Amino acid sequence: MDEFAVYNYLLSSNTIAAHYTAATGNPSGYDALILASHPVGYWNMDEPTYTAPSPSTYTFAADSGSVGDNGTNTLGTVAVQPGVPGLSALDYSVVYNGAAGSLVLNTNVAPPDVAGLPVSLVAWIKPVSFEYVGEVLCQGYDETTYAENFMSVGDSF
Repeated sequence: MDEFAVYNYLLSSNTIAAHYTAATGNPSGYDALILASHPVGYWNMDEPTYTAPSPSTYTFAADSGSVGDNGTNTLGTVAVQPGVPGLSALDYSVVYNGAAGSLVLNTNVAPPDVAGLPVSLVAWIKPVSFEYVGEVLCQGYDETTYAENFMSVGDSF
């Protein structure tokens, strides 16, 4: 998509034709022509191509439990946020925006297998919305048995 404009009135066929002609024959004057039509919103989509940061810049997450597997907060997380009231001032939290970002355990330790073993997975969460189902904790996806262990929060249950 490119050159997205929203108007609160109908454009005449002559204005639409002028916009098309400018877009194909005079790209440098196109923005001015669109703005002269007074759109209520105009996004020319001329931002540079997004370059993802190096995974080496993601924040580290230390394991305080018994698994001994540290992790990485991926792109989309905001680390070192105020923690749970009443706990130590040195206990921080991480914000996951619901669209991107997660905690990924390193692969040097096998993840806990909950099939037949006593395992506890705990998460302190403070959802800002219940508009969709979101996985809070999950353990892999087995394509052979189509099984996944997870705890979700949402309003679709």
